Amino acid sequence: MSSQPPGTPHRPGTRAAPPVTGSMTPETSVRIVIDSTTASNPTLHVDRKRRKDALRKRKTNRLLFAIAVVFAGSWLPLNVFNIVADFDHEWVLALTLTNQWVQLGVLSVAP
Repeated sequence: MSSQPPGTPHRPGTRAAPPVTGSMTPETSVRIVIDSTTASNPTLHVDRKRRKDALRKRKTNRLLFAIAVVFAGSWLPLNVFNIVADFDHEWVLALTLTNQWVQLGVLSVAP
């Protein structure tokens, strides 16, 4: 019995390819096409890597900027208050007492 599919001519010294057991999905066919184009044109791979690195650096810079803004926004009021307190003691004393009363009121209401 022959190992070749029916309808194929037999050539001496050759064997038929084994049958394909898996299925080719669109994802694999697209991946094959993309990989073959980058293999034939290495500059596409370099350009894609350069764009990916630029995007990563842009995201990193945005994150660092956001951290700096949050840090400045958190500490700026306290530093401004301390600078004003160095020059005008009476105003700061009244503001400090009012702030403490508000904090005590909030803490007594909070669960």
